[in-house]
Amino acid sequence: MFHGALKRRLEQREYRKAMLSPPKTPLEAVTHPDPGPYYARLATSAPFYFDEHLNCWVASSAQAVTEVLSSDLCRVRPPNEPIPALLVGSSAATFFGSLVRMTDGVSHAVLKKSVSRALEALSPLRLAELGEHAAKALLPLEGWRNLPWTLPSYVMGSLLGVAEADLPTLVGRLRALAPCFSPLTESEALERGKLSAEQLLGHFEGLLLEPEGLLASLERELVNEGRAILVANAVGLLWQAFEATAGLLASGLLQLSRDPELRTTLDADPAQITDFLLEVLRTHSPIQNTRRYVARDGILAGQRVQAGNAVLVLLESTATTASTAT
Repeated sequence: MFHGALKRRLEQREYRKAMLSPPKTPLEAVTHPDPGPYYARLATSAPFYFDEHLNCWVASSAQAVTEVLSSDLCRVRPPNEPIPALLVGSSAATFFGSLVRMTDGVSHAVLKKSVSRALEALSPLRLAELGEHAAKALLPLEGWRNLPWTLPSYVMGSLLGVAEADLPTLVGRLRALAPCFSPLTESEALERGKLSAEQLLGHFEGLLLEPEGLLASLERELVNEGRAILVANAVGLLWQAFEATAGLLASGLLQLSRDPELRTTLDADPAQITDFLLEVLRTHSPIQNTRRYVARDGILAGQRVQAGNAVLVLLESTATTASTAT
């Protein structure tokens, strides 16, 4: 067994070696230790192009990303498969099909405004109190490595009225849920994800509404949508906290690990942490990429696209461009 210091040096050597070899595809960039230079070059040299290897269009520049995300040619899901075929007939399909972020058009606009209003009503002081309480409880148990995932899940779960004793189980179910939406997930993990979706939806079906809680705010906003939509989007907020908010916190911790002087500044003036996280959000996207699907033939970012085409949207590339420009 390696001595600790030797093991760390070997890990650092592998890290440096990886940094010297740029990613070969946008998907490889997701796990690269420093994908920024690759994204920046791609945004300049190939702002919107068809990748033969990935069999999809790739939007890499800020202009192309913005156009794809705002174009009425594009949908969040393939028009002929609004719900992943592997999920059909399961609770995971019910959950997936009810999420605000997985809908398009008029229904999306209505649901998004309703969920946004419920979130805007949250008290920043309450959020800070829950975050501090959760961090103090989790750090001794989890350490920094797992905190980006557990902390936002605990805070969002508490806001939604989940009992503190149930939060560890909740996080375990979120871990099982996330992989089941990937077409590459193996059958055993897929079944665990489906079961997790059923358990999460069932848990929220049984929650009592607190008059001032987030779940009650969501119910007031979604009063015309039905209980199933309310429950699914409550679980959806948890899922987003587990993935996207975790990405933000992990990016923040990475920046702090690379800049000891910045850590000292924030230790001396914690009030700057909000501005720091906003800057991290602006320059390091919590989610590196997403996809859109072309619903009909047309022109997109100056290129002719066809119905059925997929577009890989490089959100991190846009953030990298913003970082380089400042």
